[in-house]
Amino acid sequence: MDATEAPAEGETLRRELREFLQAEIGRGGFDPREGSFARFDAGFAARLGAQGYIGVDWPRRFGGGGGTAFDRHIIAEELQAHGAPLRAHAAADVVGPLLLRVGTDAQRQELLPRIAAGRLSLCLGIDPAAPAAAWRGPVAQAAEGGWRLTGQLAAVAEGALAQRLLLLARTGPPMAPADTFGPADAASPADAAGPADAAGPADAAGTAGLTLFLVDLALPGIGRHPLPERVAGEARAAVTLDGVFLAADRMIGSLDDGLAAWTAVARRAPDAMLDWLRGWPLLAGMAALEAPGDAGIPGEAAAHGADAALGRLVAGAFALRSLSLDLATDDRPEPSPELGLLGLLTAAQAASLPEVARQWLPADPPPLLERLLRDAAMATAVAPPETGWRPALRALRPGRGLDPVIDQGAGEAATRLAARAHHILGAEPAVLDADGFAARLWAALDKARVLRAGLPRSMGGLGLGSHPSPGSTQTLGSHQGWDQGGLGTLLALTRLAAWHAAPLPVAETLLGHLLLAQAGLAAPATPFRLQPLSIGPACLGDAVEFSGDQLRGRLRRMPWARHAGAAVLVVATPAGPRSILLGRPAIAAPGENLAGEPRDLVALEETPVLAVGVPGRGLSPAGLQRLDALFRLAAIAGALDRVARLSLLHLRRRPEGGRRPIDKPDTGLAMAHLAAEAAAVRSLLARVSRAVTAPGPPDLEAALAAAGFAIGCARLRAGQAAAHGAGLAQRLLGPSWREPELHDPGDPLAGLTSRLWSWANEAGTEAAWATTIGAAARAAAAAAGGAGLWSLFADRGRMGGGGTP
Repeated sequence: MDATEAPAEGETLRRELREFLQAEIGRGGFDPREGSFARFDAGFAARLGAQGYIGVDWPRRFGGGGGTAFDRHIIAEELQAHGAPLRAHAAADVVGPLLLRVGTDAQRQELLPRIAAGRLSLCLGIDPAAPAAAWRGPVAQAAEGGWRLTGQLAAVAEGALAQRLLLLARTGPPMAPADTFGPADAASPADAAGPADAAGPADAAGTAGLTLFLVDLALPGIGRHPLPERVAGEARAAVTLDGVFLAADRMIGSLDDGLAAWTAVARRAPDAMLDWLRGWPLLAGMAALEAPGDAGIPGEAAAHGADAALGRLVAGAFALRSLSLDLATDDRPEPSPELGLLGLLTAAQAASLPEVARQWLPADPPPLLERLLRDAAMATAVAPPETGWRPALRALRPGRGLDPVIDQGAGEAATRLAARAHHILGAEPAVLDADGFAARLWAALDKARVLRAGLPRSMGGLGLGSHPSPGSTQTLGSHQGWDQGGLGTLLALTRLAAWHAAPLPVAETLLGHLLLAQAGLAAPATPFRLQPLSIGPACLGDAVEFSGDQLRGRLRRMPWARHAGAAVLVVATPAGPRSILLGRPAIAAPGENLAGEPRDLVALEETPVLAVGVPGRGLSPAGLQRLDALFRLAAIAGALDRVARLSLLHLRRRPEGGRRPIDKPDTGLAMAHLAAEAAAVRSLLARVSRAVTAPGPPDLEAALAAAGFAIGCARLRAGQAAAHGAGLAQRLLGPSWREPELHDPGDPLAGLTSRLWSWANEAGTEAAWATTIGAAARAAAAAAGGAGLWSLFADRGRMGGGGTP
């Protein structure tokens, strides 16, 4: 759920918080360009707490707001996106839930109201990225009435200024050698031979003997020694504890069970899901530059332009936000495995951000941007090693083996139709006939009415994606309305066809029927089978002229044209956009993509015109580009998800007398990256589909325009994921990737990867989408700085404009 689908309460919370932040900015409370981690500001924390924005999801009796976890997520992302200073109160999002989970009622009554009011600042004596680092730190020995703490912490963020320290100290027997342990989700030597989806270290005893304490940093015996800043505003300090006495009631949770309690809470904290926003100030600053990319700057910016470089970064951030919102609304009791995948993608984005910035920022950038660039580079340099790939791979387990996940929330009829399509595509071999077309499989899908899903009911279809206008009868010409739920089903069918690598124009036919229904035109059929459709123009730059009843021009790569019984064009004319139904396309020259799918040169002068829609009725060329991109996004999601799961199946095999490939750290990490790419596209498809089908816009054209920026980001990021994912799969599986036992005969993994390579630059090239998204981001930032750029991400109804390449 996000701003494109959030309930009114979420919209109200977002609006009220922004009003507060704008007032703070107006009075000079903070500079949003500096970012949320530039300084420690106890005064702002107190003002934020006074407004009820700290602990919004805690019970009211403990000073909280009684809200939801999603409320907390909205607040956390809005604060970071607007550069509000967080260092004085950020730890509250971990300590508060920890006290609610394992604290005593007395501790809650004493501490939570002060934390929620922003009057008690906290720091963490636990490295969030590697909790095991604290195991070599302080030791707590039982003493009369409490504990004696001895030891040191080498570096504590905010340790120089905070009032309380949440500390993980050893209270149990001496630990085993330090190098046998790692973070709670790391792969230890003991579990290397275990299941690929095992979570946590195999030696559970290694995590015992660790207890949490909340320490007042003003106690005698505590020394705080400020450290040089690595990044601006850190306020780091080395903390020493020399026999510090701590009362018994300062222990948090159970004895010797501190690490488990910490891990359960920390993985659900907003900081774990919003780490991608740490680079937001630099990204917004780059977008707000008036004249970036001066002539002569080398590298990517010189080749593709500053807008394209910016667009790739913006699309990457958009995908990370989509995954973070999925995690924020995940109400499962255990942390989602997608958190590890989000971490991998966040690390990749964080590494690319300073690299790209260096390439096209001016030689003498503004001082603030120079500092943000330095901080981003330093944060990447000190980032912990990538761990946690084993539990992250559980994200590939949908509970149905290698079957796709069929959305159970789409409605009973849509779910049955999708299940029927899945059964047919899996059971019916895709045998090509003499002319290279899988006619038998096509006929089976037609008989099951899968291919008729977008046709009006008056023509034997299911009427999905369009519906009669109010008060009209079930006639074809009245189907210019828009059925939001039906569009989602058409996308699900497209995803299923791609999952099975069906060598058929399923997506093109479903899309063509939807276009015809929107324009009020009839779909061609034969007595024997529904004819395949093709769509055009398919390539940017294809010039089509229509005057009178004549078409002129060439369509360079019309999909499946040689097998199509008809084609649908959307053409701009002086009277307005018109949808045109053509007869069998005239092939000027055959062609195909890397996967062998037909992409033919079509001569329009030689192709008969069967019907022409009323000017302005139906979609515009820009609307078709967006809708085509959405259908291609669905296809990439299906193929990439199947590639990831088939790859994992292969890598989990144990050769006789050998070690499973998945148990090798490099292989396992690469497989996790492949899973992360699949998860990102899966999330983007769901989110953008809901953005398009959300109530509000009066018709499909308006809905596509409103979601234009979201569609562009999703399509760009999906194209990158398709190419990267296909390359990862081929590198992981090596010469064995064509083994027939790895897949069904009709669904070779080679066919899936070749489709991904091909689709990466179809429905708009990667460079074109990147340039479009970058230009839209720059325009938004020029108008309102980082807040303007954020509005493209978070605000419904403000995604349109410049949404197609």
